[in-house]
Amino acid sequence: MAKDNIVKIGGELKSVAADGVVAGAEAIRDYTEGKMQSAINAELRAAIAAVSHLTYVVVPSLPVPSVSTMGKIYLIPSSSTADNNVKDEYITIESGGSYSWEQIGSTSVDLSAYSTTAQMNTAIQNAVSGKQDTINDLTTIRSGASAGATAVQPAAMSTALTAKQDTLTFDNAPTANSNNPVKSGGVKTAIDAKQDTISTVNVTVDNNTGTPSGSASVSGSTLSLSFQNLKGATGEQGPQGIQGVQGVQGPKGDTGVTGDASSLAIIHGIDKTTSYATTDVCGADAAQALLNEIEGGFYY
Repeated sequence: MAKDNIVKIGGELKSVAADGVVAGAEAIRDYTEGKMQSAINAELRAAIAAVSHLTYVVVPSLPVPSVSTMGKIYLIPSSSTADNNVKDEYITIESGGSYSWEQIGSTSVDLSAYSTTAQMNTAIQNAVSGKQDTINDLTTIRSGASAGATAVQPAAMSTALTAKQDTLTFDNAPTANSNNPVKSGGVKTAIDAKQDTISTVNVTVDNNTGTPSGSASVSGSTLSLSFQNLKGATGEQGPQGIQGVQGVQGPKGDTGVTGDASSLAIIHGIDKTTSYATTDVCGADAAQALLNEIEGGFYY
């Protein structure tokens, strides 16, 4: 058929078949491709048939990769677990006529972040436990009631809150005219700054004269006082006092030993060098008499 006798139809020919082949148009020639539509349809069917459809193959170990293993996913036991139900997934890769295995995944699913049924039941039970019981009392606050067992009307709640302690405000340090409690750290700081109770006092005074002075120091519970130059200068000697009265006469002394006759003669004013014999001048009796007179105060 000559080309000039072919009538060109404007528009597009659309397929109504699932495989995309223009049905009932085999006798139409495609001038763009330079082929009859029947030839084009044959090529389409061949191309579709040539498309690989992946299939799964479960084996204990991987075979040698080749063209025959292409287009398949091989499942072998995972090397990371002893569970035979967990498989590693491999496909064959071709590059430059050479074939090799490539792991693309695993059937293992990590469920460690998920709760078991038992764990969920326990969590739900713990969450429900201690929650609001059935409300059966709307007027009073029962002493010792379990948590949430009693609902309270606003008036009863206000009465209960009125009896409670207001929020306390604490001072960091003792403060004048403040009714707030003081934190323990502030109390300790204030106490540490105070003087310990004085239990011992040491006083020293020197023996010097001069300008009086003194000093004081505290160490713990001991007070030390020191004074200097408190002693005055020595004054002038005062006048002699009047003579005191004579004391009473003392007791009589013991009798002395008897002296010789010459001594007695001298006492009487008699010179023993005279021609009188001692015995003639003063005998024993006369000497005793003279001694008695002396003791009696007649001779001085």
